[in-house]
Amino acid sequence: MRRLMLLALALGFLLPAGMAQGAARTEKLSVGDPAPKLSIAKWLKGKKAKIKVKKSKKKKAKKSKKPGKVYVIEFWATWCAPCRESIPRLNDLQRRYRDKGVTAIGVTAEDENNTLEMARDFVKEWGDKMDYTVAFDRKGKTYEKYMTAAGQTGIPTVFVVDQTGHIAWIGSPFDGLDYVVEEIVSGRYDLEMAKQVAPLERQVIDAQMLSNWKAMATNAEKWLELRPDDYRAQRYLLLASLPAALNQPDQARKLADKLISQNEEKPWALNEIAQLLMSENNKQKMNDLSLAAVDRVLQKEPANVAARVTRIKLLVYADRRSEVAAFAKESLAILKEDGSALGEVARLLAAPKLRNQYGDFALQAIDMALATDPEGNASLLKDKFELLLAQKADQQQLEEVGRYLIEQASENAALLNEFAWGLLKDPPTKGRFNALALAAAERCDKASGGSNPMYLDTYAWAMFENGNIDEAIRLEEKAISLLEAGDPTIMQFRITLKQFEKAKG
Repeated sequence: MRRLMLLALALGFLLPAGMAQGAARTEKLSVGDPAPKLSIAKWLKGKKAKIKVKKSKKKKAKKSKKPGKVYVIEFWATWCAPCRESIPRLNDLQRRYRDKGVTAIGVTAEDENNTLEMARDFVKEWGDKMDYTVAFDRKGKTYEKYMTAAGQTGIPTVFVVDQTGHIAWIGSPFDGLDYVVEEIVSGRYDLEMAKQVAPLERQVIDAQMLSNWKAMATNAEKWLELRPDDYRAQRYLLLASLPAALNQPDQARKLADKLISQNEEKPWALNEIAQLLMSENNKQKMNDLSLAAVDRVLQKEPANVAARVTRIKLLVYADRRSEVAAFAKESLAILKEDGSALGEVARLLAAPKLRNQYGDFALQAIDMALATDPEGNASLLKDKFELLLAQKADQQQLEEVGRYLIEQASENAALLNEFAWGLLKDPPTKGRFNALALAAAERCDKASGGSNPMYLDTYAWAMFENGNIDEAIRLEEKAISLLEAGDPTIMQFRITLKQFEKAKG
């Protein structure tokens, strides 16, 4: 815990510019505008897409024998963790709407950690699990025409282009995308109304980011005055009413009941509602509704991955241990190709308070997740190490897992530092894995460029515990030199340095 707090203080927390309170927006692309041309250097997967803008200015696109294409354009990067979480969602959306003229396109732009080669390897590695069109931006031109022009600063961000070639929606793939696409392909989407709603939606999202629940509820209610049955607005109003926000439980329960009944035939919506209502220890008193919603999903779609993960969580939260074991065992076979879902289940069951009951299931889920994406699930190796440690595995097996973690997390400095520090300081491992801790600290130092004082402190301790006191002193002095005057960690680092110097004699 000390380690995490110090890192938080040292690194700080950054909000995207568009999310900062009072931030100025310089939007040049908005809902209702013609979609810009896609400038693509390389189509990595799928067929080349060309957006055609129809000149008609009618409010609603008329149905025809050959309706235009609908494009769901997501901006992403190989290093972006939320982008990985979005991939299964886009896969599912593409599968459901492929025959209705919908094409999902993942567009990624070049940076030092996201080259064409990296993107190509990423797409190849994901294979059929990334089953939609993927494109590599031409010198950032597409990013500039879409993201920069729309005032968007964070990824993943999605732009939905309707059959007329106009921007129908801009937002997160986790917030209302399915609803928008379903409305468009069914012919119910009103672009003129969407233009009126867009500013209110942005205000709702900004208010949510700032935890300004009153402003969020007020703008959601204004939105509902324009579109009384809009699922997205109802969902945001429900979120603002929950005990964790404005604490209006009666209204929240009424809204939740209404949303569940209105969306009985929409598994994606039911699962989204279930996740929104769910809380550990049932603090929101809504887990009964959440479980009812997710069970409706599984009645219609027994193999629904997201619903199975949600249900496992709910059973764990309710401490229904026999059901957790049976349902987890049944679900692992269904989740076997979904590394992200397996990882989520594994992390849940590997938690310290649960590992005694579900450690074997957690280990199985971890191994299955690693088989699908070793690098992307490297953090699970730390959970595996801790599980095996709790099960009193032999030293050799633990060291093999540790070395594999260091290999797979070679660029993840934060994970490597946390692993090394735990090995050096936690009572169950202290003194047992000094060589392994040093290997992790060395790789961490390389990944971070040797300029992070917290990581250097860990590296110094690893050197000290391995008997290299001179190098420990040098590294600790460097760590201190990188801290600003007045930094609260300087005193602690100086105490550490004196300890090293005293040991040298």
